[in-house]
Amino acid sequence: MTARSLVLGAAFFVLGAPALAGTKFQANIVPTPPDCYSGPNFCKNGLGSCPSSDNAECTGTMSPASKVKIDGVTRTVKGSVKNVTDQSGSRITTDAGDPNDDFILKVTLCRCIVDSGGPDICSNCNNVYIRTDLKNGNGNVAGDLSTAFGADPTGTAFRVTGGGITQMSSPAGCLGGNSAADIAARLDDTDCETGLFVGVIGYQKGQ
Repeated sequence: MTARSLVLGAAFFVLGAPALAGTKFQANIVPTPPDCYSGPNFCKNGLGSCPSSDNAECTGTMSPASKVKIDGVTRTVKGSVKNVTDQSGSRITTDAGDPNDDFILKVTLCRCIVDSGGPDICSNCNNVYIRTDLKNGNGNVAGDLSTAFGADPTGTAFRVTGGGITQMSSPAGCLGGNSAADIAARLDDTDCETGLFVGVIGYQKGQ
């Protein structure tokens, strides 16, 4: 088996698979590099500004040891977010009583559906948003996909095409907690992301 086939195989899992043949998707969430968007002068990972238009100002980051896991049998998402720091190097702590400062795990899932109407059988895609608070830079993610994709038959294959750790663009519009119903209601809700990622689901070359 080639390295390419290993990567592609790891990107698929099956929701509702029989217990003896359970499938899982597991990956790291790795930090994006320091990068300043000159003009508006903000850091492209969403952690602060860069008044001098210098990439070196964008020092906020997170640990590549952060992880996400999706279980096809239980239809749950679990993850760990590690060592998120701001531009001063301080570990970020959010207010557990204030949902407006939550960080968000975004996962893009594409269902592989027979007779989908398009040339790509796995082109039916949705963005899932799961909240997490941080304490001293660390947080746990837990969500339930059973309602969001409850209409799909057992054995449906899902392709994970992207995602990562982001923040809300409009907290007032990104409603609810991490119940199955709330996650389903937030599918594809762009209020739940800025499009800027502290870290992305993937890996780092050579590490």
